[in-house]
Parts: sequence; structure tokens; C-alpha cells
Amino acid sequence: MVANEGRDGDAPPPHHAFLCEKTFTTIVKHGEVILNQLHDRSDHTLQKAYIRRVQSVVWGRKLTKTARFLALVPKDTKEKGIIAIVFGASVPVVQRKRGEQFGFIGECYALGAMAGEAFDIRNQLREPGIRES
Repeated sequence: MVANEGRDGDAPPPHHAFLCEKTFTTIVKHGEVILNQLHDRSDHTLQKAYIRRVQSVVWGRKLTKTARFLALVPKDTKEKGIIAIVFGASVPVVQRKRGEQFGFIGECYALGAMAGEAFDIRNQLREPGIRES
């Protein structure tokens, strides 16, 4: 939920998984998705910090589902946007085809494509008898 990273780009703290479960259990129980209200009502300092981290990561982004990925993309991403793995970039990016070229929309978090998994998919597609759908 927080792009699988801690504040400094390191692995997320181990307690994030617990805080995520606690926060979303509260959402399901009360039917609220307004993180500010959850933050203000929480008595737990770590949960408040976690909610603020989630808010900072999702600010100006939207959740989308592609044929392969669940992704957190820039809010300006349109239906024909392309999630691309660019050599040298630290994260996947969203691009949009403009004529014969591609325009950069922004960086994204694509579940299953953040730690080299996209290259595994590419290699599987290159094996005989496997085609991309």
C-alpha cells in the first residue's frame, strides 16, 4: 500500500503489514475510506504515521488494473496509457503514445513489476509456445 518502500526507499518497516491490516480492518468495520478521519480518531502513534505515509504515496495518484498489474498511477493517466519498464529507471513509468513517439506521464507502482518480475514475464513470453494475451 505504501509502494513497498519505507521513507528512504528501503524495505518497509516490519510493522507496516500489521498497521495496514489494522487500518483496513477499521475501514471495513466502519465503512470509511477517509484516511484523515481515521488518522484523527486513532490513538496509536504508529498507525497515524502509517496513514500519513499512505496519504503521501497516493496523493495525486489513482489505482488501476491492467491485464497484468494492479498499479498506482499518476492521476493524469488515461485508458490508453502504457506501463513501461525503462532501463536505468528505478521504477516503472507510465507513457502515452503521441503520434510516433511516447510521452512521459509519470512514475508508477505496479504490483508484480517492481523487483525485476517484469523481466521474468518477458523471458516467459520469449519461450516457444507462449504468447502474450
